[in-house]
Formats: sequence, structure tokens, C-alpha cells
Amino acid sequence: MPQKREIMKKKEPTAEERKAKMAEDREFLQKFMDAALKGDGETVETLADEYSSMNNLTLFQVYKGIKDGSKRTALHFACSSPSGGNRKDDIVTRLLNNSKLTSSEIEEMITSTDEDGLTPLMLVCNQLNEKSFDRIKILLKLGGSKIFTMKSKAGAMALHYAAGSGASKEIIKFIYDNGKEALSSLSASVGSPLHWASGVPSPTNYSETIKALLNECVADVNVLNERGISPLILAAASGNDIHAKILVESGADRGFILGGNITVFHIAAEMNLVGTLDALVNLDTSVSTKETTTKCLQIKNENGETPLDVACKGSKLECVKIITGISDNDKANELMEKTREDLQQRLKASQNSANTTESNDDNDLTPQQVAEKILANKHIITEKDKDTAAQLKANGNSSYAKKEWESAINFYSKAIEINPVDETYYSNRSACYMALKRHDEALFDAHVAHTLKPQWTKGCYRVSVALLALERFEDAAVSAFEGLSMDQDNQELKSLFQKCIKKGRKEHELQSKQDNSVDSTLKKQTFFEN
Repeated sequence: MPQKREIMKKKEPTAEERKAKMAEDREFLQKFMDAALKGDGETVETLADEYSSMNNLTLFQVYKGIKDGSKRTALHFACSSPSGGNRKDDIVTRLLNNSKLTSSEIEEMITSTDEDGLTPLMLVCNQLNEKSFDRIKILLKLGGSKIFTMKSKAGAMALHYAAGSGASKEIIKFIYDNGKEALSSLSASVGSPLHWASGVPSPTNYSETIKALLNECVADVNVLNERGISPLILAAASGNDIHAKILVESGADRGFILGGNITVFHIAAEMNLVGTLDALVNLDTSVSTKETTTKCLQIKNENGETPLDVACKGSKLECVKIITGISDNDKANELMEKTREDLQQRLKASQNSANTTESNDDNDLTPQQVAEKILANKHIITEKDKDTAAQLKANGNSSYAKKEWESAINFYSKAIEINPVDETYYSNRSACYMALKRHDEALFDAHVAHTLKPQWTKGCYRVSVALLALERFEDAAVSAFEGLSMDQDNQELKSLFQKCIKKGRKEHELQSKQDNSVDSTLKKQTFFEN
């Protein structure tokens, strides 16, 4: 009789063994990635060999399969590493020249992406150092030119990351030659490689990169990103005078008009970009360019300000001198002071009009529209005006403490006439209106205060209190919850929110009973009619 053969079952690891294994893997991952990031190729190779032997894995499975939480491999970290100190062999070259890896395995490592779609090449371009050019060359040699046109999830290619890191002319030209389509490709967040280089804020100077893109790669200086913004506008808005000046000198369109009727001349005057403004005004190479400059200097933004007005308002003396052509400091200062006074008078006239409650125009405005109108004219409020308004507020607070509501409202209203952009004046007046049970007026002021400063929890509180008084319970709860989302520990808002919910539920229960009663009556009527 044949003997029964026992089937040997593989012993399942215990919970403690699994836990120990997980701890061991975490420790390996930490050491493995740390060594890669430090550029220690020898340690990386030793750890990889040991781990592959212990876990019955191929070397490729270790290099390609072992990843951190962001799905980055050891090669990703190696490409992000600094130069590696005095090491003769760079870690990237060492890892990719491993004889135990096949050419297809190496290519697969090079084309692998992390959770953001970043390849090892993109990380090299994003973390430039003295070894970067050599790394780029070997990645091309072993990975093929296709790696230069791979896109990250942000829609950017290697050239974008190199441009945004201030790569040298040689690197820019090399990457461009191996993936020309990247030059006109737009990433989702910024735009073309020229946008990436131009939009880096001051004091960073990527002039060599910008010139390489324009001269070596023949980039379109007026290329627009998906928001319709040119590199010049982006550079100026970033406050980078050096970058914006280069773009102007390279023929960038100076007649571009943004929303709010803002030109690059306005931006340069606002940001005190003296070099850029000088190039805009004085570097006129043709009749059409001169005509564009003349027109732009006369354009008024939505606040009625020309670039000269903006420069005077901000006391940008050098910008005033460039726009006017006045070389004498005293005369330029005199003009600047007079322009500021004129602007101040215009603002006060606008404020008086905007804040006159009897105004027929403003009677039809929503609180949000009133706030937007105020914000559009918030400039040119002097320190003296602010001090005067603050004193009126203090008087209003004193009246409020005495429960002299009408007197307090009068003080707050006068403060608003002088400095309409301070949200606290509307908030305090709203509280007074609430005390007088003038709930609609309280809600209006509360909405104005909230629109002027959306991230201010007190504004949310005022809106909620007024809505609650008007028995708009659901809206009141929403406003209170909005404030709580900004300050979860705000006990005042917590109490108010719970009160809104409680009253809202009672109202809902009452309404439900009434609805049921009506439904019942209707059923009876229908029954008798039949």
C-alpha cells in the first residue's frame, strides 16, 4: 500500500515576524534613499546587493521597485543629489553603468516617474550643480532623446525645469537640441520655458538663461501662457527688474493691457522697476514703438491712474523722472507732491460719493458691490487720514460702551467717510444697528466688512448674527461655520453656530407640522369632493 505523502505547507509568518520585517524594510529604505541623496554610490550599490540577496530579488527589482512615499526610486534621489563632494565617480554615472543591469532595465529606470510625473532627468534639471551636465548627457545616452519630451503631471518638460533653475547657456542649448518641441510647450501652472525663467522673483538673476532661450533657441519673446500672460508681464509682476529689462530690450510687446486696464508701465512704476521703465520709455527703436509708449503712458487703470500717477502715489522718484524726463530731483519731487495732492482730492470726492447713503446710484448696490467699489479706490489714504479715522472710531467705541448707539453710529460713519477701507468701522456700526434692531442695515454693513476682509472671523460672526436675527437660520449657520473653518477654537463662533442649528431645527420641525396639517386638509377636501 503506497504511503501517503505529506504536503508541506509553507509556514505563515507570525504577527511579530511581519512587524519585524516591516521595520527592517523601513530601515533599509531610509538608508538606501539617504545614501542616494548624499551621492554615495558605493553604499547604494552595497545595500542593493545585500537586499536583493536576502529577499531573492534581482538588482533591477530593487532599483526599480523600491520607492519612497512619493514613488521615487534611488535613481530619482541620486539625480537630486549634490555634486558628491570629492568623489571621483558621480553616483548617477555609477548606478547607470552597473554591469548587472541590462540596457532595457536601465532605460526603464531612466523613464520611471514619481507621483508627480517627474523623471530622473527633470530632477537633474531642477537641482542643478557641477555634475548636472554630465548627468544629463549619460541619461540621454542610455535613455534616448524621448526623455527630453516626457511631461510631468504639471505639463512641464526637462527644458522647463532647467529654465526655472537658471541653467547655463550650454545646458539650455543641449536640452533644446534634443527636444525642440519643449520650447513652445506650455505647462499648466506657468507656461513656456521662457515664462519659467522670466517669472522667478527678484533678486534672482537668470539673465544668461533668458538670453540663451531667446538667442540660442530663438524662443518667441511674446509667447502667451494659458492665462494670456506674456513673459514680460510675468517678470514685471514678479518684481524682477533685470529679467523684465532684458525682455523689453529683446522686443517684447509693451502694449499689452491686462484686466483693470493695467499696462506693463503701470506695473513697472508700482514695483519701482527703474531699469525696465527706462527701457520702456527710452529704448524706442521705431515709430510704432514710440507711438505705443506714448499711448501706454496715457492709459488710465480702472482707478483712473496713469503710470505717472502710480509712480507719484508710491513716491517712486526715479520712475517719475524717467516718465517725465525731468532730471532735477527738486522739480521731480515738486511734481510728485502736487500729483499726490490731486489724487488725494479725487479720492476724497470719490469716497464722498461712494459713501453718501442718499445717493441714488449706491441705493441699488449690493454690499459686495459697495465693498468692491471701495477696494477699487483704496489707494492714497494718508497717514493723517488714518489717524483721524482711528480717533473717530475711538470716540464711537466710547459711545458704544455707554450704549449710546446713535452717537456711535455717527462716529463710525464719519470714520468710514475718511477711511472706507477699514473693515472694523463697518463691523462696529453693524453691532450698533443690531442693538437698535435695525437688522437689515446691520447685515448690509456686516457683508461689507466680510467682503473687505474675507479671512477675518469677526466679519463672519457679524453676518451670522444679523442673519440669525432675520430668522435666516440656515444662512446664519453657514456664515458661522465659515468663520469656524478659519478658527476652530473660536468659542464665540462655536456657540453661535450651535444656536443657529438649534433654532433652525425648531423652525424646520414647526414647518413640517404645518406642512403635514395642510397635506391632511387637502386629502380630506379631495375625499369629500369625490
